[in-house]
Amino acid sequence: MVFSTKTIVSALFGSTFAQRAAKREQQQEAQGIDLRRYKDLKLLAYHYMPDFDERKYWSYGCNCLILGDRPMSDPGYGRPVDKLDNVCKAYKDCQKCVQKQFGAACVGELVRYKWKKTRKGEIQCTNDPNTCERALCECDNKYTSEIPAVRDVFDQKYHLFWGDWDQTNPDNCVRSPGISEPECCGADDGPMVLYNSLNKECCLDKTVKPIGMCETF
Repeated sequence: MVFSTKTIVSALFGSTFAQRAAKREQQQEAQGIDLRRYKDLKLLAYHYMPDFDERKYWSYGCNCLILGDRPMSDPGYGRPVDKLDNVCKAYKDCQKCVQKQFGAACVGELVRYKWKKTRKGEIQCTNDPNTCERALCECDNKYTSEIPAVRDVFDQKYHLFWGDWDQTNPDNCVRSPGISEPECCGADDGPMVLYNSLNKECCLDKTVKPIGMCETF
């Protein structure tokens, strides 16, 4: 029986991913990380994209890296490589804002939230507004709901296993130069956004706009 190179590479990647996933789960269990929370994120992803493949979308670019000991709250490596990676960057920033508001212990790997699917088929976070749990849920829901719109920009050359991509190479994942004063903006019952307060501001309606562009009410 003759196997194509593509088939062999795919099989090797599947084996490598499974081994890493098993090792990650062992490490997470040893650290007291609630693996059900990681599964919640996957369930939300499957809701918005039934054919979602974590091997494809969570091993990509500079920010779509949900493989480490802290798969959700670990920061990214640098400037997004495309629109897909940009969605992941926004997700990592949302997690950062949640920790900033509710403390270092408020991370997706350690805190479990509640959610449900409404009769209209929509995802609804059900914890009280302005709580750690609600904020984490809103981050996850926004992230997973935005993946389908950018899935087609996927480029294999940015994949950690299917390509030769190295996210630790500073030439690949460039850190943003210049001065920045990061602040967070978001409603008590919605996701948070990280922005540079030197050139943007959080408006009363909890949207981020260039300084001086917020509407007055």
